[in-house]
Amino acid sequence: MSNIIRYGAINTKIKAMQGHFLNKEQYNKLLSANSFAECIRILKEETHYNEALEGIPAESIRRGQFEIILKRYHIQKLYKLSHYFNGEYKRLIKILFMRYEIEDIKVIIRAKFVGRSREEIEEMLAFKNPLTTVDYDYLLSSNSAEEVIERLKGSVYYKHTKYFQAKISNEGLFRLENNLDFTYYITLRKFIKKLDKTDRKIISDITGFEADLLNITAIYRGKKYYNISPEELFNYAIYDNYKLKSDILKKLCYAKSVDEYYDLLKDLPYSQIIPMKNNSDFLIEAYERASFKKFLDSYMRASNLDISMVISYFNLLHIEIKNIVSIVENKRYNAENTEMIKFLTTAL
Repeated sequence: MSNIIRYGAINTKIKAMQGHFLNKEQYNKLLSANSFAECIRILKEETHYNEALEGIPAESIRRGQFEIILKRYHIQKLYKLSHYFNGEYKRLIKILFMRYEIEDIKVIIRAKFVGRSREEIEEMLAFKNPLTTVDYDYLLSSNSAEEVIERLKGSVYYKHTKYFQAKISNEGLFRLENNLDFTYYITLRKFIKKLDKTDRKIISDITGFEADLLNITAIYRGKKYYNISPEELFNYAIYDNYKLKSDILKKLCYAKSVDEYYDLLKDLPYSQIIPMKNNSDFLIEAYERASFKKFLDSYMRASNLDISMVISYFNLLHIEIKNIVSIVENKRYNAENTEMIKFLTTAL
């Protein structure tokens, strides 16, 4: 199949959808809103999110419910785009969906760990749809986090989670979640060998860039908050070898302190991701989003007849939703806008 046939229609569709992304004026309106309800009203009346929020009174939406609504809206977009593909490319979309399915699996495991009810957990799940590969009902009927892992047997996730069944703890959850992320990247890396050379290179570069960002932040948090050994950090790193080759990752993992980690990081391409010493840790996510957005924007501007626009659009929508949720969090706690403006300015 020629790329004109494969990508002509879907790229035209994505170009139109790209025009719906929030602009700076809309972000500023959300930042200036006096309440959570006013944020919802702006989104309903002045943005494309009216499609997701239609028929729901702003006053009746709870913050947790709001985030789930946006996540479900996000995944509906991916499912609709999947109809443009067939064969191996339809399978590719299903594998790309794994990263969102993993988020729900993490929610189920964490919720079971702290003893939440099935009803509570179901309200927290966002991504169940026809692309799902696991039996949500089966997982939800588990009596413990350990049983959830046991019930992943037969799925692609079990191989990378089974070792954690006997040692679930807060630190264990951190390790487990890193391994689930690893499952996505290793599955995608194996699959893209079946695609044509151009698409294989694009997917490898985009996911490699994202994997580098995840490695940078995971190593940082593992050292600063969990005291995880260098050996474990290195074992759980995602070896996509985009900019962070395995020898560089090893040096970062084996840094003897957070200060030494800073010193190593400042000479690397992603030094801007971790705020150095005097800055707030909460900005890490903003710097991460900003770096990834800038990287993806270059693909969107190029508008090539390849897989780049599909993957870039979907990731950019994901980033936008995260930005909106960050603003809403700010309104929920009636926090000062100064830090949020700094966060959003960094993340946009």
